[in-house]
Amino acid sequence: ALAALALPVPQSALGPAEVVAAEPLTVAAPLDGVIARFHVTPNQPVTVSQPLFDFDDTTLTSQAAVAERTLGVALADLRQTGQGAILDRKQAAQVALLQAQVQLRQVELDYARSLLARIQVKAERAGVAVFTDANDWIGRPVVTGQRILQLADPAQTEVRITIPVRDAVVLTPGAPVTLFLDV
Repeated sequence: ALAALALPVPQSALGPAEVVAAEPLTVAAPLDGVIARFHVTPNQPVTVSQPLFDFDDTTLTSQAAVAERTLGVALADLRQTGQGAILDRKQAAQVALLQAQVQLRQVELDYARSLLARIQVKAERAGVAVFTDANDWIGRPVVTGQRILQLADPAQTEVRITIPVRDAVVLTPGAPVTLFLDV
């Protein structure tokens, strides 16, 4: 009886498991906006530089057009004041201010164009696109940095097991695990 008490008793717990990517690449929103369309479907293999999804460009296109027009107005004001500065000292003092405004309007236009260049998000590496249904995302506003999908390497996977706290047992690295797949 004493010898039986000295034998180790294995502990076990049962919990749901999920096969997940070991080191997925998170694809986040590069700007605030609304997702217009997806070019891939969930679990579809993708290649490097393949388009994944697009943002709606309506707001960004109008911002770029407004910035372009305000730059044109600022340039016209600068030309007019520059011509009048030859005869009037007051207008000569305005030239530096108007040059600064032209530079500011140019920066605004460059920024609007840079945002327009980022409306199509492409894959940075090959893998499998892991995300929920595309219809859940289309028309949905997102913020910069929000995770949209993950690119996973199908050759690098691991099993994630979640065990309820009431069933928690002490596990050591390398402990044997039995996985029962239902799908």
